[in-house]
Amino acid sequence: VTPYRAWSTICIASQTGYRCLTEVLDHRPGVGWVPARLQELASRWNATIVVDAGAAAGSLLPHLQHLNTLEVGARDYAASCATMYDAIIDGKLAHLGDAILVDAVASATRRRLGDRWAWKRTSDESPISPLVAASLAVFGAISVAPIPTPQVY
Repeated sequence: VTPYRAWSTICIASQTGYRCLTEVLDHRPGVGWVPARLQELASRWNATIVVDAGAAAGSLLPHLQHLNTLEVGARDYAASCATMYDAIIDGKLAHLGDAILVDAVASATRRRLGDRWAWKRTSDESPISPLVAASLAVFGAISVAPIPTPQVY
């Protein structure tokens, strides 16, 4: 969710071997559509929803209580930015070449966050919510243990 709530982006990510795969699933104006779409996606893929609780998307958390969520704070957000940066630089990130994500990466800048840095989200000229969403999704894919699949023998 962009700081002024004009746009929201949902990305998905998975880790396969040493590579991370990410995809922009939705990028639309506003915020009201997000909880229902996350419910749909979480049900379809049994997914964990990663939300930066200190950012604009944090206001959605009461609407997501029934879902499996991972709330991240400033430290984890900075880690997600660094993880995404490293994956891009090291050639370990795969994506579909979505122009929205490519443009967000190209226009991203950084800001200091304690002794770390994070993506600067406040530019009105080039919103980077697709990059932020992808970074959080990749962080979640790496951080969250997979939910075991029941086995019948």
